[in-house]
Amino acid sequence: MSDIRGLTKAGEYEPVRQNSLGALHVSPPRLQYINDSQVTSTGTGLNALVIPPGAIVADIQVTAADIYFDFGNASTTPASTQGQEAYMGDHIYVYGPTKLLQFRAVRQASVNFTLKIFWYSELLDE
Repeated sequence: MSDIRGLTKAGEYEPVRQNSLGALHVSPPRLQYINDSQVTSTGTGLNALVIPPGAIVADIQVTAADIYFDFGNASTTPASTQGQEAYMGDHIYVYGPTKLLQFRAVRQASVNFTLKIFWYSELLDE
């Protein structure tokens, strides 16, 4: 079983356990897939996401190497003493423009990480 970060109503994340049938996942209502992107760390960390226009939710999958992440500002760096740990295969669900702008990640040890990011916007009434 691996940890998965799920959203609370306040747009924060909290651990959700994955069972043998797959991830326990409840999507915020009325979301529309925009696109996806991939980010590979070129140094020790990632200081900002490139957010597509209209995106309000990101499903970030850790696809290579474990990371530490947080929602700090440019002067903070996530670490084992500050932030959350995410393992290869984990998903981090981030909701809201502020949290998307504040997302930071740093590699563990000396292995560069890769994040696959699925972007969602609010589904507008037609």
